[in-house]
Amino acid sequence: NPIISIDVEGEMLGSLEIAASVDTAPTRVDVESIGAITSVVDTAAETAGQIRALKVNTVNGTAADATLVGQLYLTRFTSGLRVTKVVLDLVGGVTDYTSALFEEASTTGGLFPTQRIRLANLPQSHFGASTRDLYVEGWTETYNDDSAWITFDTSPAPDATPRPRAVIAPVLGPAVLGGFNRTRMPPPRPYVTSTGDGVLS
Repeated sequence: NPIISIDVEGEMLGSLEIAASVDTAPTRVDVESIGAITSVVDTAAETAGQIRALKVNTVNGTAADATLVGQLYLTRFTSGLRVTKVVLDLVGGVTDYTSALFEEASTTGGLFPTQRIRLANLPQSHFGASTRDLYVEGWTETYNDDSAWITFDTSPAPDATPRPRAVIAPVLGPAVLGGFNRTRMPPPRPYVTSTGDGVLS
């Protein structure tokens, strides 16, 4: 659940900083695990001529786990406009968010990276909905004699039921992806050790 819900009409300073998701979202995620690479691909985007690769290093034990990681990276980029920065007015806003943000004993646990915030009263003509949830990546607090504000750096928070849009590319054997030859290796064999009496375990 979001720790706060910000009314963009009455509780912000300035305007939202936004970027078009089409310019930033990856179309494929190569998840490298121990001895294997699993690719999760947005085939619709790549068929349309957009190819942006993202490589992620993990220690996943199975291809299924690696696939889940790749799918999460694809679905976290919502279509349309992506909000990258929000400036919350701590003094002139309608609601006092001091407790929710800065008291660790609050029911929300206070502010820390990866906390979720919500924007309310968004123009549906631009965002497709009147609300949008964001993850807090970091923030800057600014205090003056008669004003105070906090600037959130944000990334998209996926919906509770994100739309599946990824399919799994071949995992084993050589594959040419976007002009680069990458070899998929099978998972490593289980690690075998020898005890003092010569019995393998």
